[in-house]
Amino acid sequence: IKWFNQVKGYGIIGMSNEKDIFLHSSELEKSGIDPKSIFEGQKVNFQIETNEINNKSKAVNLKLVE
Repeated sequence: IKWFNQVKGYGIIGMSNEKDIFLHSSELEKSGIDPKSIFEGQKVNFQIETNEINNKSKAVNLKLVE
């Protein structure tokens, strides 16, 4: 996790050698992760979903890395 704003409910996952990926608290909740437990520097596994209309990508199916 590059950064996550718990008040606004979104953040960014930084990926090495690729562009950053948007992270929304609703995707964390769908994955069974409490958004309040997310912190900068935390490692997560995820899939990337791209919106066909606006071509924007977001993280989905997240799992915390222990």
